[in-house]
Amino acid sequence: EYLELYKKFKLKVEKAKKLRLDTLPELKEELKMYTQQVSNSYIMDKEVTEQLIREIYERQKKDISVKHVFIQMPANPTPADTFAAYNRVMKAYEEIKKGVPFGKVVSDNSDDRSNLDYSGDLGYVTAMLPDGFYEVESALYNLRVGVISRPVRSTSGYHILRVDDIRPARREMEIAQILIKKPAEKALLDQITSEIKSGADFRMLVQKYSADENTKSKDGYIGFIGINQFEKEFEDAIFNLAKDGDISHPIESRIGYHFIRRISHKEELPYSQAKEKIKALIESDGRYQYAKSKVI
Repeated sequence: EYLELYKKFKLKVEKAKKLRLDTLPELKEELKMYTQQVSNSYIMDKEVTEQLIREIYERQKKDISVKHVFIQMPANPTPADTFAAYNRVMKAYEEIKKGVPFGKVVSDNSDDRSNLDYSGDLGYVTAMLPDGFYEVESALYNLRVGVISRPVRSTSGYHILRVDDIRPARREMEIAQILIKKPAEKALLDQITSEIKSGADFRMLVQKYSADENTKSKDGYIGFIGINQFEKEFEDAIFNLAKDGDISHPIESRIGYHFIRRISHKEELPYSQAKEKIKALIESDGRYQYAKSKVI
């Protein structure tokens, strides 16, 4: 039944071409509309989505240490706001080109005062960056160590980027802890270390010693932590734990000393498994429309 319908359809198309109906302006416009619909629903969605998923998957294999000069703009900038910010960032960029040290350019020009020493240091970052920072992310992942970018715009303003280091991605570590608040006696830290070395049950030690009331009822469980959430020394000590079940020596922080137990580490997933998770992330991200315009 379908074959008969299909044959009739093909004969109608053939006859229409012989009658030159495909040259009529109104039909040409209609065909153009159909072509656009097909390209939007199939070619664009498939090409752009696949491209973005693969791009993020590859970028997530690396952590990038970055510093920036940041020139801020209002949430809804006027052309005048944009022009003023652009002039400021170009002035800073020209100073760098003339050999002014990057740190001095940051100190003299940057609106990012989140660092105590105004160094512009953002620590290590990895894809995906937040919505509105796709062009910044792309610039980062295309820079070599020590190279300084031209000004890059985000939804927050303009950035001049410098990559200081690129390393294999640390991803996320699942941890639990025993917290000993400051001031802490060395004898107590030595006692806990000794009990850990002798094979004492970590959960028992949490109940016996930990001062973290938020995690004590959960056997010290914190959950998964990622990069750039804590002080560098603290993060390094956690990610240096080599295998599940390893427990750190006491790690000092501002509030006290932490004995960290590694529960698990998120490894790189095969692309076939990571694909759907990444796809869900990009569906609400502005990078989709940006990438679509590039494909067009």
